[in-house]
Amino acid sequence: MNLAKEISEVIVSSRITNITDNMPDVIDILQKNEELFDEVGNLLTKDDIIWVNKNNNKIFFEVSFDSDYPRSANSKILDLDTELKWIENQVLNDHDDTTNWENIRFRYKKALKELDFKNVTYYQNVREIFLKNKPEKWRFINN
Repeated sequence: MNLAKEISEVIVSSRITNITDNMPDVIDILQKNEELFDEVGNLLTKDDIIWVNKNNNKIFFEVSFDSDYPRSANSKILDLDTELKWIENQVLNDHDDTTNWENIRFRYKKALKELDFKNVTYYQNVREIFLKNKPEKWRFINN
């Protein structure tokens, strides 16, 4: 059995039992190997990814499975421009009510925490995007 499959199974079983005992070791391994990180990310379901994102603050799996969104979003270090582009794409593509606003809010909050000194710029730009395109969702995103 390969390492990516083993790690993904540990994550899945941890999510099912909601026990995070093994996660520090898993996160350690994934932080050291970008290729393995991508492999594991591809083996996980959306539920698993959301669970990992909520239960640790050291890595960040992409929660969107949009094929037009670059895989570089799996990067462990968040980038201001990438995050703004992702938010803008989500807001502008909400024409058929299939947008998952919970995921958008989760990623927005995570980015606010992780972008450190850039978070004020991020907040202002996201606010501008929402007020221009979806003012009714701005309050939801910030709650």
